[in-house]
Amino acid sequence: MEYFILDDIKSSDFGIYIINANNYLQQSYIPSKRTITEEISNYDGLRYIDQDYDVKQIPLELLIKDTSQSNLNKIARWLGKKGQMELTLSYESHKVYTVTIEKSVDLNNLTSGGITSVKFVAHYPLANSKFSTMDIINDSLIYDSMYYYNSGLLYKSELPPYEFTSITSITNMNIYNGSNISGSRPNIVIDGSADDITIYQYKDENRTVLKDYITYGNFNGLLEVNCLLRNCFLNTNVSNATFNGRYFELDTDLKNKNSGVVIDYTIDTVTLDDKASSNNGEYIGNHISVGNDLKKSWYKIISYDGSTKIATVDGGIVEDIVETEYGIYNIIDGINYFTIDGTNMDINSIKFDFKYLYI
Repeated sequence: MEYFILDDIKSSDFGIYIINANNYLQQSYIPSKRTITEEISNYDGLRYIDQDYDVKQIPLELLIKDTSQSNLNKIARWLGKKGQMELTLSYESHKVYTVTIEKSVDLNNLTSGGITSVKFVAHYPLANSKFSTMDIINDSLIYDSMYYYNSGLLYKSELPPYEFTSITSITNMNIYNGSNISGSRPNIVIDGSADDITIYQYKDENRTVLKDYITYGNFNGLLEVNCLLRNCFLNTNVSNATFNGRYFELDTDLKNKNSGVVIDYTIDTVTLDDKASSNNGEYIGNHISVGNDLKKSWYKIISYDGSTKIATVDGGIVEDIVETEYGIYNIIDGINYFTIDGTNMDINSIKFDFKYLYI
């Protein structure tokens, strides 16, 4: 049975399980969009400024198996806490929401039947990945195949690096972002020295269209460009850098290339629909996803016959499909293109530390 984790404590430790997990997955529960406008004198209507997401509601129906008074008292203390807490759902184990409890859990009259509900609200509606890229670099991430692809990760053999070492001349760096929504902002940690450096972010692999850049003068030590905090630090002290426009923001992950595929789990093959290309090599090495953004299974394509439109895939992990929204995805679309250049650079390492974002 499914459960939730609140501040590292599992609801199953109290005998609490989620009974509307399938309904939750079948509905998008994507937060409503909120339009930001401004009223201006002598201006028709309102001036559009931006659009973002409103708070995210996470309503859960719960079954409490142990309805003894002593257990209910423990639950009341646990779920009676005030303030923000970290929430993870067992069927979305790669996501961490920062939430408050807006609807108190009714524990009255449960001794004869342990059904109740709780409503979490994520005032910042996006979830962070449980891991950061430093977890990958430090090899401290524990995962299985399903967790890998549900979370937007590639296998390590397919991941571009998040750390670059021994930099003394202009160097290109490709950074992968596995989020399903744009917005991840890296903390760039530079260990070394230089008379000056500039980090460029480009919109294309050929590095012809500049997106943003950051320039810093003479330094020796540990330089951090924290794009999430929108600040710069030298040896942990706040410092100054020159920024173009905004701090770096990483473009998002996998873009749908084709819809309508049929999986035959018994023989590990995939049949693509008529929209698929007849180019035999186009899909090899890329990945099939089956499901929706809330729950996917991933399969790597190892061969493809353009005449029959049948692809052979690796075994992957087969799980129940909540919705039959199939898609074929190209793994290179999550790459962000950076270049570092400078004078008298003697840089031991550059690390891109960030978490993925999910809607």
